[in-house]
Amino acid sequence: MEAKVHLLIRLFIFRRKTIKLFLVFVAAMFLLLLLAWSVWMVGLKVRTAWIRWEIRAAGYPVTAEELDSWYAQPVGENAAVTLMEAYEMLSEAADPPLYSLPWREDEDDPASAIYGRRWPAEILLKTDDYLTSYRFAMIRAEQAVSVVDSRYPINLAEGYVVVLPHLYPARKLTRALRLKAPLEAQRGNAEEVVRAILLMNAIARSLDREPLHISGLLRISNDSLLYETIEVSLAHITLDESHYIKLIKAIASREIDDSLFRGLVGVRVMFDSFYDDPVFYDDPNEIPVVELDTNLGGWLIPALRWAGVWELNRQFGLIKYRQAAQDMKQAEIEVLALDQDFLELSLQTFVGMPLDAYVTDSNQEVHLVSMAQHRLMLLGLASYSYYAQHKRYPDSIAGLIADRSYLISKDPFAPEQLLKLRDTPFGLVLYSVGPDRIDDGGTPQEEFTHVRPRPGDIVFRVFEHPGEPQPGADLLPSSQ
Repeated sequence: MEAKVHLLIRLFIFRRKTIKLFLVFVAAMFLLLLLAWSVWMVGLKVRTAWIRWEIRAAGYPVTAEELDSWYAQPVGENAAVTLMEAYEMLSEAADPPLYSLPWREDEDDPASAIYGRRWPAEILLKTDDYLTSYRFAMIRAEQAVSVVDSRYPINLAEGYVVVLPHLYPARKLTRALRLKAPLEAQRGNAEEVVRAILLMNAIARSLDREPLHISGLLRISNDSLLYETIEVSLAHITLDESHYIKLIKAIASREIDDSLFRGLVGVRVMFDSFYDDPVFYDDPNEIPVVELDTNLGGWLIPALRWAGVWELNRQFGLIKYRQAAQDMKQAEIEVLALDQDFLELSLQTFVGMPLDAYVTDSNQEVHLVSMAQHRLMLLGLASYSYYAQHKRYPDSIAGLIADRSYLISKDPFAPEQLLKLRDTPFGLVLYSVGPDRIDDGGTPQEEFTHVRPRPGDIVFRVFEHPGEPQPGADLLPSSQ
């Protein structure tokens, strides 16, 4: 009996020691894992700081405050301040339709009212009456035409919740001017045509340096309207050479080649600000940019942060940003092929947060289309100026760009080639091969198609006898 008692006591002591050793082992493993986790998190933070330093060394911002400073204030006059005063006058103005005249929205072919055909006298009067509500805003905005520098009064330091009140009225006024220029062209008012086109250019120019992707897309859209407005308006009127020179100088002075990259920098920085301070709202109306499920943010984000995945995902985006920033610093913007991974990452996070728009390869295509349109409308204006001097149009692009250093003749979609020129019965066709990189002989892109890349060329038409009925005048617009 005594032997059994001793055996039980020994077993009890052994079990206590075993449990104690197990607890010590568990505690040691926990401390070891805690140490490893701490080293892991510190390593992530240090690596993030190092990547940020390299981005700053390349000359680009990494925080919302730095982005706000990067969007520099003009030293002198600020065109955006004047434009904002004009935008405030648009509250009572009707919103112009995108494709049709206000009273012809339901027709099967609304574009025919603007493109090609001359408008009946009744439509001219209705258009003039329609634009009456824009008169004072246009007069005020014209004071910004001669001011080159622009910086809208927005605080980008607010991060991804920043409000952009200037975008909608900038679009609204541009669309109204898109009606005014051809209206005045058909009335023979050359000065008014030039003023309307210069104001459209000034509004688009005010967004050239704004480092937000959505602002860049609006600038591209406004430039597209400027492109087609010049083409259509100059089909109805012959300007003086001095007018052509004035328009060329205003448009050629702009720098748009890096606008896509600037927008992507802004979006990358905005997302980085979200990593620092993710905010969630039950009411999506409280925040104009971000809408996230509160329950999702309530447990998932802390879990991702604790595991280091949150910081690792931030780092993944910053690495792509660093590479793109270093490439941009070292390469010429015109020939730089932006890293596709950077394009894809710039508007995506681990949790798939939406902001502005999703970047795909089509955004780079849109940017190149805008560059092509910018170069083509300058070549088109130079062609009209050439005709005013020589009473004939140039025979080739090379002949047109001679002694005109402000013209860029390379095709953005085929940098090893020049933009094309073709003679037609109504004048010249200037064109780029377009996103499909196929020379279609100046055949305009299909306007409504889901085919990507869109077939056809990006075309700018130069009319030989402005103001007269043109062969093929009933064609839909060539611009995008």
